[in-house]
Amino acid sequence: MRALFAAAAFALSLAHQAHASCDTAAADLMTLIEIGGYRDGLSLSPDGAYAAFATRRVNWERNDVDHTISIVSAHGGDVRHLADAGGVILSQANGRTNGAALDRVPLWSPDNEWLAYLVRHHDRVDLWRVRASGGAPQLIYSGEADVEAFAWLSPRAMVVRLNAPRALLHDGLAEAERRGFRIDESFDAAYGLRPIINPPAQTVVIDVANPSAPRGASAGESARLAPESDNGLVRPLTPGDSAFLPALGVYDGRRLCHSELCRGALRGGWRQAGRIYFLRTEGFAQTLTALYEWNPRTDQVRLVRRAEDVLRACNFAGGDLVCFREATLSPRRIVSIDLATGAETLVHDPNPSWAERALPPVERLDVTDPMGNESFAYLVYPADYVAGRAYPAIIVQYRARGFLNAGVGGEYPIHAFSACGYFVFAVERPEQIALQQTLPVGEFMRRTELDSSEQTTKLWAIERQIDIAVARGLVDPSRIAITGLSDGAETLYWGLTHSRRFAAAVAGSPPVDPFVWTLAPEGFRHANRDAYGMTAYADAAPGEWRRWWEANSPSLRIDEVRTPLLMQLGESEALHAMPLYARLRDRGHPVEAYIYPGGQHIKWRPLQVLASRERALAWIDFWLRDEVRIDPADDERTARWEALQDSRR
Repeated sequence: MRALFAAAAFALSLAHQAHASCDTAAADLMTLIEIGGYRDGLSLSPDGAYAAFATRRVNWERNDVDHTISIVSAHGGDVRHLADAGGVILSQANGRTNGAALDRVPLWSPDNEWLAYLVRHHDRVDLWRVRASGGAPQLIYSGEADVEAFAWLSPRAMVVRLNAPRALLHDGLAEAERRGFRIDESFDAAYGLRPIINPPAQTVVIDVANPSAPRGASAGESARLAPESDNGLVRPLTPGDSAFLPALGVYDGRRLCHSELCRGALRGGWRQAGRIYFLRTEGFAQTLTALYEWNPRTDQVRLVRRAEDVLRACNFAGGDLVCFREATLSPRRIVSIDLATGAETLVHDPNPSWAERALPPVERLDVTDPMGNESFAYLVYPADYVAGRAYPAIIVQYRARGFLNAGVGGEYPIHAFSACGYFVFAVERPEQIALQQTLPVGEFMRRTELDSSEQTTKLWAIERQIDIAVARGLVDPSRIAITGLSDGAETLYWGLTHSRRFAAAVAGSPPVDPFVWTLAPEGFRHANRDAYGMTAYADAAPGEWRRWWEANSPSLRIDEVRTPLLMQLGESEALHAMPLYARLRDRGHPVEAYIYPGGQHIKWRPLQVLASRERALAWIDFWLRDEVRIDPADDERTARWEALQDSRR
């Protein structure tokens, strides 16, 4: 266990002020300005002088997120906002959206003059450019199809990948409406009762000065759309390694760095002045990010810096490395790291007022399970913390590296929960790294699913972290809520049937259920049979996969569910939850479910995200503290929830 009291001078006199902000904290946190994308989004000019990125702000009036193309000197200074880039772009997956925003990466022209970027307006995605020195943006491509990806070939030419023409997609759906459609691989019932119209994309080359006559791209030109690699500086030690996590090493051409520091969890790889620089995550549960320099001539490795933070989208700028950086209590900013000294210089902070906030103490809880898997949680204190009191607590999953915001999916605002008087466990899920490094992907997935080790390891870690806080008198063991989306929801549902620790639960995703197998396309079912031997519950012989369905499907373990459950579901996934919801309702169990129209796996409309945050807090307050939050849009909610409470007595 390791204390990280980031606010050592935290004054308890501010507790009243922090508590008073409880009602507005969920919305306030959504006004933070974000930069870049989930992983990428920082682009350095070819001469290393400027960094370009997208700035994101919530637009409550349009219920969207506005993007602006921005640049800043790589050495710091005032930010210039050059052009509007429209609303959220949703990623495409087999012809449907999943709710996750694509990383927006404005790309510099080879002559440092222009930035090219995507703009979404009115359900179309076009390609634009703007001069780095400013001026009116110029349209490069706006045609019958949306732009999916692009790259510069020269200062005058770009290669562009286009989705299928919008008219073709519309006509395909119109034909299905007129004549009906046959169930085949173009149909995925889990996401809607319409076919997926997914014609192949087209790749063209455009003369940016005369974009009206695009031509087909060659194979070599199309290859430029592939993400840039690190030139093979970081690659598997064994070519063709089929392990889930192949062992990586640092190379200079064909030579391998012999130091153990050149192996492990490696990211990046840059060559500069005869040296190789690379990032490595290390320490307990890989909580530290380290930057190293390797001199291939002497085979010496030097530590440049090491910190408990996250660095992303790093680029070279002279003798510095320019990166996005975020830490436990620090939102994302752009920094420059001196490669000689490791010293860090702030380039751009989009939220300077954050440093003025009164932040609660935070400490890290480290646990190692009997199989040697390491994991941790950041324990965020209540804003009104008084020593000697045991507080209610909320579990937020399932990633905790970087800035502690609102968990995966953004529905569970950690600082808002703290402001409202809760301890918060921000959980980083354990990874079975030793096993992942030895087994092929298919075998690893099959083994960990059939023996339930993935789920038991995750729940074990959470329960041990709870034990630590309870033993110290910080947390009331009878008042703990668990939340989760996606993988976090899997752990939540497992906890409902395999634990008695939780007094309330809020899930942002549906559970596993035998019903879901029947909704999946035939190709998906065949792929799972071929890869893992998985079968439908009804067809599974006694043993392996039958036991798996019975262990993982809460609707088949309904008698073991004791926890009041709130489900907040995107429209595309809501059907998955109906068997569990119906069975719980029929038994009078305290359950309530909401569906968000147009919502996907990840909710992205700001008003929907805010509603899910406020509803989650209201549900947790009701079951953990017997407090009622009034919903002006639902005047029957209090009576409805009190009836659920009475049914348990």
